[in-house]
Amino acid sequence: MARSMIQRRQDAERERTEAYDATLRRVCAVARPAPDFERALDEVRRGFAGVAVRDGALWRPKLKTRDPARLRLAAARHLYARYRVSAALKAIWQDGSGLNAEEIALRKAWYVAVARGDSLYKAGANAWLSRKEVHCFLNLSGDFTFEEAFWLAIVRSYTDDPGLAARLARTKIARTPRADLAFWREVARFFCGQPTSREEIDDLCDYIGAMHRRDRSYSLKGRTLGSLRRQMTEWHRDIAAIERIEGMRRRAAGRASPTKDGAWDGSRLEDWEWQP
Repeated sequence: MARSMIQRRQDAERERTEAYDATLRRVCAVARPAPDFERALDEVRRGFAGVAVRDGALWRPKLKTRDPARLRLAAARHLYARYRVSAALKAIWQDGSGLNAEEIALRKAWYVAVARGDSLYKAGANAWLSRKEVHCFLNLSGDFTFEEAFWLAIVRSYTDDPGLAARLARTKIARTPRADLAFWREVARFFCGQPTSREEIDDLCDYIGAMHRRDRSYSLKGRTLGSLRRQMTEWHRDIAAIERIEGMRRRAAGRASPTKDGAWDGSRLEDWEWQP
């Protein structure tokens, strides 16, 4: 039985609708999952049982972000924060790359102590910083990493010049091992008394660090900026000479290397003659 005109129009309309739906399914993005707030809370609670100032079940974040780092920081703020915390301390909840587990645990513990209003000095900072330096560390303004803020607090105990202190805190001194803190304190004090550019401090720190690794009793006592410059220049000259000698030795070894059967293939230079 032949279909009527109305039926044909209805069939065509249904086919167009199905084609539109298929196109939409093909081009529309998959719905994004909701932010994982519970996971953020679990990560932040780990290692700090019983010290939260708020119940995690009461957290009602108005966050649309799905970034785990931002969620962790928001969860830490809810669980522990009664007081403002500097960006240098907050950063550990967002990125701990390049740090070992012990250092990550220490920085998180410092954040929790400061956020709760506990004494950071008694919470472990007294192993490296004086009370005055802890106070400076907690009241810094500006964009500093944890290491820079740590050293800025130290340097401010040696100079009243905030610009010089900030410059020193952003040098290679801030990247030195905390186990050698006493030695690098002496270095920071030296540059407070004899300031120079950030670039030259970094260069001198390479030399000073090499001398310290070679001789643990190495000290800057009695030295001047001028004498350090001369010694660093000689050190660079010695390194360059050693590199040249090693390069010549490697090239000579490559030219004189025997073949597998013990015979030497000879020089790659062409035969030549010379007459006076």
